[in-house]
Amino acid sequence: MRFVKNLRVFLSFLAIFLPVQCAIAVEVRVATYNVLFFDDGGVGSPGSTTYNAVRDILVRTDPDVIGFQEVGSGDIADFNALATELGYGHTAVSGNGDCFGDLRQAIMSRFPIDSTSDVTSPPGAGEFTRAPIRAVISVPGALSRLVLYTMHHKAGTSSGIDEFRRAIEARRIVEDVQAFQAANPGDDHIVVLGDFNDDPGQTQTFQFFSEPSGGPNCFDLGNDVTFPVDYSDFPHDRYAPAGVTALTVFQEDSSIDATFPGSGSEIDYIFVSDAILNSSLGSPAGEIYNSARDDGVGGLPKVGSPLPTGTSTAATDHLLVFADIQMEEGFLVCSNGVSGPLLSEVTDDPVSSVRFVELYNQAIAAVDLSGYELRRYDDGDTNWTSIALSGMIQPCETFTIANSSAAFSSAYGFPPDAVSAGGITGNGNDVYALYTTGGDPVDTYGSVGEVTGSGDFNVLWAYADAAVNRNLNILSPSCNWRSFEWNITNPALGSSTPGDHINCPDPSADPWINEFDYNNPGTDSNEWIELAGPAGLSLDDYELLIYNQNFVQWGPTYDLADASFTFTDETNGCGFFVIGIVPPSLSDAADWTPASWTIGEIQNGPGDSMLVRKKTGLLTVHLLDYDGDNVNSTEDQVIHLSDSASGDSSLYLTGGPGASFDTFSWTDDVGQATPGAPNVGQIFALKAPDSDGDGVPDADDNCPDDSNVDQADLDMDGAGDVCDPDDDNDGLPDAWELLHFGDETSAQPGDDSDLDGLSNLQEFAAGTDPMDSNSTFLIEFVSAGGGVDVSFNSLTGRLYSLEIAEDAVNGIWSNLPPEVDIPGIGGNQILSDTNAAPAHRVYRVNISLP
Repeated sequence: MRFVKNLRVFLSFLAIFLPVQCAIAVEVRVATYNVLFFDDGGVGSPGSTTYNAVRDILVRTDPDVIGFQEVGSGDIADFNALATELGYGHTAVSGNGDCFGDLRQAIMSRFPIDSTSDVTSPPGAGEFTRAPIRAVISVPGALSRLVLYTMHHKAGTSSGIDEFRRAIEARRIVEDVQAFQAANPGDDHIVVLGDFNDDPGQTQTFQFFSEPSGGPNCFDLGNDVTFPVDYSDFPHDRYAPAGVTALTVFQEDSSIDATFPGSGSEIDYIFVSDAILNSSLGSPAGEIYNSARDDGVGGLPKVGSPLPTGTSTAATDHLLVFADIQMEEGFLVCSNGVSGPLLSEVTDDPVSSVRFVELYNQAIAAVDLSGYELRRYDDGDTNWTSIALSGMIQPCETFTIANSSAAFSSAYGFPPDAVSAGGITGNGNDVYALYTTGGDPVDTYGSVGEVTGSGDFNVLWAYADAAVNRNLNILSPSCNWRSFEWNITNPALGSSTPGDHINCPDPSADPWINEFDYNNPGTDSNEWIELAGPAGLSLDDYELLIYNQNFVQWGPTYDLADASFTFTDETNGCGFFVIGIVPPSLSDAADWTPASWTIGEIQNGPGDSMLVRKKTGLLTVHLLDYDGDNVNSTEDQVIHLSDSASGDSSLYLTGGPGASFDTFSWTDDVGQATPGAPNVGQIFALKAPDSDGDGVPDADDNCPDDSNVDQADLDMDGAGDVCDPDDDNDGLPDAWELLHFGDETSAQPGDDSDLDGLSNLQEFAAGTDPMDSNSTFLIEFVSAGGGVDVSFNSLTGRLYSLEIAEDAVNGIWSNLPPEVDIPGIGGNQILSDTNAAPAHRVYRVNISLP
């Protein structure tokens, strides 16, 4: 990374501020809406007053996911028509309840719905008036899924059976939330919303000691219900065991919480889990939408202009409640991970008719593309056009599929690898997704279903007339589009780079310890060490040594020249060498078993060591401590792992990509030993990003954008001298020191080089010459009247504050608001005391750097 120094330098002191990393939030707007309006039913038929009013309210509030209540079976077609018109690509409808006709709960979502399930009574019971529905929703870009329940409790104001039935319904929903959370602990963003049909501000029964009379024949209480059954403070106390809390919401610019205007009651709620309520990314915020109070000012952000005042009452007898919740950005790795191809570039250049998709193979072996398909989703559609793939991609190579071979060849001077006329037609708001032919997701550019139509380019990933290139350091593609993985550049033709993604570099010049087994069942007898190294490297100048925890050599020095071994290319330019005795169960015999290799040859730890070194100069190549830290050695790596006493176990390096020991990490896994082959999850020889081409990967480069092979860093602050504006970290920029002192490091910030009473650091802050005593910062003019104007010559890149004291000798200086930290304008500047000043008030100007 690039290191940036943020200095705030005052004439009297120096303060250093460091940047803070923050998590990224994905905001989702959820809403609940009871839409039963007895004249039209449900959302109303298209074109009706009800339908148009419901539609306009949803457009104005713009929720991402809406839970509806009271959609009848005969209204489902109208419901789906509304979803289609508004661009909600995903819907779900509950089944019938146990006790009340066919009114359903329903969901519209802009995001894919992974699964749905009705919340039901226990076997043999029938307790729900209307069936609640649970939907698990994949929010593009979010670390976890959104789990949303929409429900409609038993209506009625009876203090007996109606309340009791609501209490039992709430119990079953809470049990479902608890069971789902126990089975899916990662999906902790839970929303329970709907029409709860009671207001705790009204009189409520405290407890029931038996089932009240008056229930219908269809109501059958579960055998697991015991008494007393609590009810008071419904719904809040009844939903507390699910770990959800109701949001406090009001109508815009008011303290009115009524969601059912006919009674003035709050009966529609949005409950959220603790992960939402106490999110470090921001608390949820909600509102009750009432068009009669919508004046375009205040409340949550809305789309378009305020609606006519009567829109809400024309839609239904309930008011819509909506809320914004924050979900943490994060992504699940696709099923193929790093074992298959990824999308590396997409270009849309309609002027030159150049449209193509580039794939890249970061795997350790060639990839047969016949096992994959490319899907194109047009204009927000959730259905796709399948583009068949064929051919091979070798490791570290790209594969381009173009819409027109002639246009591609004319633009880039070489033909594409494949042509799909009519297939690669994405025009900037169309999604490309890579899948296996078995239907497993591999990689995606864009978010399926996010745009609302062919003319919608108001999404972050839209690439109209542009090229999008994947950052080189992304090697584990996500199933979802991630903004930080990609760069969008324009114009497309000038910035497209087909065939030029990542190249394999020369691997390490030396071998390293890649895997070993030092512990076996019973008496240790089959122990071995695997070295990995670049193809073509001879082991003639290397030796292997083994040490105990006192760093005393254990056994002989193994001169690897005796093995007469040269690494061959077994995986991406690297190969393997195994010394010792490999158990027959692993089938692959050792490359060399020295005559002196005996039973128990490798120490069993803890804190023992292995060393590979060059014989010429006795230079350490790789020294590691295993099973803990050998305090008597100066190791390259410490492995805090123990080798299981299993014949097929080992300690091994995994991860990557890389071609040296420090690009991998150590792990153990019983039954996964692989002597003479790549370890589980290990990828060799892919080039780490090196933006400046100096041979130092960006992750290790102290100036990743400026070539500096030697990585010189005088002040050892992590920023190399080439890109560090202050090599010696003394607060005096290099350019300023070079200008005034002839070099970049000799000046001392505390010295007064021209003996004018100001230190060099103060001279820098003031913008004066530290070698000229006549160069000083002066207040040029002070005028007195009703106030005081202090005039001086300012510089850009400085902050100026006016300070006052009531006594020139013994007074205490203090800032004079609002004239504090005023940016310099690069010329004559005035700071003013607008109050009538006492006769003896004195002024000074304090200068600082942002």
